[in-house]
Amino acid sequence: MRVGEDYGEYPVEFSAVISCYFEEVTIREFHRRLRAALQATGHSFEIVYVNDGSTDGTLAALLEIYEADTAVGIVIDLMKNSGSAAAVAAGCVEARGRHFIFLDSDLQLEPEDLPRLMQEFDKGADLVNGLRRTRNDTWMRTTASRLLQPGLRWLSGAQLADLFCTFKVVHGQLVRGLGPGPRRVLNPVHLAAAARDWADVLVEHHPRPHGSSNWTVAGLLGLILDTLFGLPRNPFRLIGEAAVLSSVLLALYVAFGSLAGEAAKALTPPVLALGLSVVIVVLWLIGEYLLQLHRSLYGAPRYMVRALWRRTLG
Repeated sequence: MRVGEDYGEYPVEFSAVISCYFEEVTIREFHRRLRAALQATGHSFEIVYVNDGSTDGTLAALLEIYEADTAVGIVIDLMKNSGSAAAVAAGCVEARGRHFIFLDSDLQLEPEDLPRLMQEFDKGADLVNGLRRTRNDTWMRTTASRLLQPGLRWLSGAQLADLFCTFKVVHGQLVRGLGPGPRRVLNPVHLAAAARDWADVLVEHHPRPHGSSNWTVAGLLGLILDTLFGLPRNPFRLIGEAAVLSSVLLALYVAFGSLAGEAAKALTPPVLALGLSVVIVVLWLIGEYLLQLHRSLYGAPRYMVRALWRRTLG
C-alpha cells in the first residue's frame, strides 16, 4: 500500500486486468508466471481475465484456472472479438481493486518485470509504463508505431516513451476517471495524457511464441481516430489552421501570380491540389467524427459480455 492511501472500499489493492485472444497454448504458463510476479510485489491482488471472443480453447482454460486458483477473481467472456482496448475496459468495469495492472497474455512481455514497475508506482507515480527494450513485432507494426508516436505525443502532451506498450501499472482514480465501459474503451494515449506523475521502466519484449496477433491497419486507424477525437488539441482546430494557411497561400497566388508569368502557371496544379486535399481531409474528419458520435449515442456498444464468473472477495 502506498503511503497515505487507504483502500477500504476495495477488497484488494490491485486488479490485474488481462485480455486474452487465442491463448489456449500459452495461458497456463502465463498465469503461473503472473501469479508469482504478483505475489513478489507484496500487495494484495485479484486477477481479472477477459476472453476477447476467442473461439479456441482459451475460455475453457481460463475457467480451469479460475476453479483451481482463488487469486482469479473474475473471468469475462465477450460476445465477439472486440479488440484489446475494449476487453480491458470490460475488465475495468468489473474489477474490484483500488489500482490496476494491465498486461497482455501472449508472453511477448515478461510478467517477471512487474515488481520493478510496482517499485516506481509505490514511489507515487500515477502511471508506470513499460518501455520495450527491443521491439519484436512485425516490421509493419513497428514502423507504424515509430511514425505515429511522435505526433501523438505532440498532440496529447503525453511524454511516455512507448505509448502503445500494454504493460502498465495505473492509479485507479485515473482509470475510473476516464469512464471505461461499453460506450468508451480505455485509450492508452488518453490514459497517458491524463497522468500527472508518470515513469517509464524498461521491460523485455519477445517474439510471439504461439499464434498471431489480431493487429490490423484498420484497427490502428480506428485507434488513431479515437485518440484524436478525445484529445484537448482537437484535430479540427489543427486542420482548420492548415486550411486557413492554404487559403492565404492561394489568395497570395491569385493576387500576385500573374506577375510571375509562366512560373505561376507551372504552380497552378500543385496549389489547387493542396487546397483540394485540405478540403477532402476536413470533410473526412467531420464525417468520421459524426459517425463516431452517432455510434456512441445510438450504435451498438463497443463490446458485449456473453458470460461472467465472479468470486467473492473478502
